[in-house]
Amino acid sequence: MKMVLRPRKSEKSEDQEKLKHHLKQKITEEILPVHETEREQLRDSIHECVEYGSTHSILLLGMPGQGTTFLVDNVLEGYGDAISVVHLSGLMHTNDHVALKHIIQQLHMELLEEDKITGSFADNLKFVLESFHSSDKNSHKPVFIVLDQFDYFTDHKNQTLLYNLFGAFGTEKAGFCVIAITKRMDALELLEKRVKSRFSPTEIYLVDSVPYNLSLLHANIKSCYADEWNASMKTLQASNTVKSVLQTMAAHSKSIRVYKQFMMCLMDRVSSSHRLLTEDDFKQTLNIFFPNEKMDILLSLSVLELCLVIACSHHSEIYDKGPFNFEMIYKRFCQFCQQASSMSSLSRHVVMRAFQRIESLGVIKCFSPKSQRDLQFYNLLYLTEEVTAAVKSFPNVNTEVVQWASSNPVC
Repeated sequence: MKMVLRPRKSEKSEDQEKLKHHLKQKITEEILPVHETEREQLRDSIHECVEYGSTHSILLLGMPGQGTTFLVDNVLEGYGDAISVVHLSGLMHTNDHVALKHIIQQLHMELLEEDKITGSFADNLKFVLESFHSSDKNSHKPVFIVLDQFDYFTDHKNQTLLYNLFGAFGTEKAGFCVIAITKRMDALELLEKRVKSRFSPTEIYLVDSVPYNLSLLHANIKSCYADEWNASMKTLQASNTVKSVLQTMAAHSKSIRVYKQFMMCLMDRVSSSHRLLTEDDFKQTLNIFFPNEKMDILLSLSVLELCLVIACSHHSEIYDKGPFNFEMIYKRFCQFCQQASSMSSLSRHVVMRAFQRIESLGVIKCFSPKSQRDLQFYNLLYLTEEVTAAVKSFPNVNTEVVQWASSNPVC
């Protein structure tokens, strides 16, 4: 039998695979510095429960995509087998029976006799927790119950699940903690009075902020390739193109989930033939997340329509994205025509028709439809950066229009 020898991977290839694995793991697992304070708060409360067998309740508030569930899982995983964790979701566990069944499964107590878990939910929960702690290996093991989508639990009939979970605080001797996760700032107000009297949580708010930089792509391993990689990241971080991409990401999304997905997609572009990321990688990845259909609309406009969009953009910049009507934009456009030698004056009717067209294309949106047409108020649905980029890419556009778009309207 003929032996087939596979060629050994080159050292460069191995270094690249190690770096990609390292960075993908970092992107997946790392808590961003913006949430480090909240992580410490959460860890302190959990540590007290584990160390001293105390009972706790925690309310973690954060918008979708901010990493609330990830933060909880990250801290709890650090305790390994020293604790038992039960995950319940307000969307899935819609009644007490379903919730109890999953509590039993997640505590690995499926052998409980069926006839012993019939009766009220309060008695059943008490019995399950007592049975759990009756074994030698679990006698001092704290139980953490994580309630994801907490606000949906408040819709359950009489809120009995919450009432009885919170009632376990006074009976547990081995440490017991309920961690409620929600996006609703008014979550506590959704609780019935009797439930609220049992729930006095430590409240932790996750900041609605994403540090759009390249820190997640900094390699913390030692190799010549890693040094070369980190040097290229430093160069890219200073690049105006990359800064523009990150600013666009920040304007479109405040989600840490999206930010991490973006970084992961960048890593997927690295290969043996493409060892380092480039500015084009950032631009192309941005287009995957936010397809540039809006840019195509701007590039399809006439020069007159484009000028009206520039006027709208300048107004929005001066008045902090404040609304405008046709009169305001027409006046701003006329001022530009007076200063620009290449622009001839156009009738009000023609400009009005152009204004109506950019509305029909979704560039601007009216929010006072009952007013007289030229007094109706609108908002611009484009960022200033998007308008400026479109003008620069616009075919055969006059230099004066480009300069007007790039000028500072506040001055």
